[in-house]
Amino acid sequence: GAVHYPQALFMHCADFVQELTAVLQQKYGAEVRCSVNVQRIIADRGRVCALRCADGEEIVVEDDDVVLVCCGATTSELLEPLHVRTPIFPMKGYSITIKVPDELLPHMPRHMLVHKKYHMYVSPYPGGRLRFTSIAEFGSGGFCPWDATAGTGGSGA
Repeated sequence: GAVHYPQALFMHCADFVQELTAVLQQKYGAEVRCSVNVQRIIADRGRVCALRCADGEEIVVEDDDVVLVCCGATTSELLEPLHVRTPIFPMKGYSITIKVPDELLPHMPRHMLVHKKYHMYVSPYPGGRLRFTSIAEFGSGGFCPWDATAGTGGSGA
């Protein structure tokens, strides 16, 4: 059988990022730059003063500016030289999101469902979309966040 979670909260990541971008731009006048390959954050006396990009561009950060780092699993690597620890780990998952045909919308679940036997999660999204998700693998390159020997040269065995 399946388990019904009427209080479950979830989001569609792309929708969330689009809405967050709109709020940052409209409410706070933020400049949002996507697909910029920042290789290094330059700080002076504990304050970010510039961002060095892979193409050689250096983006100056003014005193009243705020830098929001959204680099997924590479955020930790980018912030490490600033001695900022971020518990973000790579995860690979498997999912498919479908548009439910109009004639089937009345039968679409309104809350998340979990099929325990098959480890399948079904989440409804706005616009008549359903996401089917299963299996998540944490870590990459041999790194696992729960391996106490990771990065110490230990075998982990």
